[in-house]
Amino acid sequence: MIKKLILILFLFQNFLLIASSKPDEHAPISIMGDHIHKKKELMFSYRRMMMTMNGNYFSNGWHYNNNNIMSIEDIYDFGYNYYSQNMLMKMDMFGVMYGVSDKITIMIMLNFIQNEMKMNKLVDIRANTDDGHSHSEMKMNHSTIGIGDPSISFMISLYNQNKLKIHTNIGLSLPFGDITTNHKMGMEMHNQDHELLGHDHEMMRNSYEMQLGSGTIDPKISLTAIKYFKSFSYGSQIGGLFRFFENEAGYSNSSKYYVNSWVSKNINSSISISSTLSYNFLTSFSGSDNLIIATNSPESDIKNSESKLFLGGLAINYLFSDSFLNGLRLAVEFQSPIIWYSKGVKMKLDNQLTIGVQYSIH
Repeated sequence: MIKKLILILFLFQNFLLIASSKPDEHAPISIMGDHIHKKKELMFSYRRMMMTMNGNYFSNGWHYNNNNIMSIEDIYDFGYNYYSQNMLMKMDMFGVMYGVSDKITIMIMLNFIQNEMKMNKLVDIRANTDDGHSHSEMKMNHSTIGIGDPSISFMISLYNQNKLKIHTNIGLSLPFGDITTNHKMGMEMHNQDHELLGHDHEMMRNSYEMQLGSGTIDPKISLTAIKYFKSFSYGSQIGGLFRFFENEAGYSNSSKYYVNSWVSKNINSSISISSTLSYNFLTSFSGSDNLIIATNSPESDIKNSESKLFLGGLAINYLFSDSFLNGLRLAVEFQSPIIWYSKGVKMKLDNQLTIGVQYSIH
């Protein structure tokens, strides 16, 4: 019995083959659709992306520091009733990639999203006080949680010679995420000495950034090129997610255009480190949801939706190459804004952390 068990384990170990022989043959973990699989290769992946934002700033240009962070009174002067203190966005991404042939790989991605936001409601800002302002405010938390928009795409190899690989990724994002989430927000009223005065509740439609999907079928395309050397590699990916259509709520979400570039260095046969530079451009919304009141908060006002952002990052890939764990990869990437551009009032991105696991089977 023991001999049979050992034989089964030995055969199963040899059944699991690693799709890539070096840790840098996968891009940093935040970059999707970065590689092609051989025929009948199967890879499962899990990623968790966490993004934190703090404070609001106003700009109609490029910025690289926090000089334009706004006060509660500034937000009031822009006509908004709520002030967003901070926001945490968490996305769990489950992926499957399968090599239909040596040149075509199909990829399916499923998302689960959790958004949490802390806000203050502006109350009696311009009261008759000695300094002309009252610091009364109503603090509240609200959140959304649920399935995001899944996607399906096909990656097609265009060139694979002289250690240079080029492929395209063509697919669709599908409208599964809820775009009509509402929330009964519990609020705490405080006076200028931050003493609790009481509680209140209010039901309203969540802002655009708190919704879980786009509500439309959105085409996506990207082009990826990677050049490999003996101990390092570099790559770049350019792509877009196009929001051409209006959803049932009456608006079209931002289209997204991006460029990701990276340089990876193999430390040994298991570990690679990477430096990354990313550019993200979100276009302005078109249309609006009549149940999202623009004066509620900057996140509810579509004129604040356009943004451009450069992110710098560091990443580590770990490739298991021993015995039973053959085919398993662990990865982590940390990104922080370098310079950003926006129109109007926008929450500031603090940082973004992505961790992931990838497991390949032949």
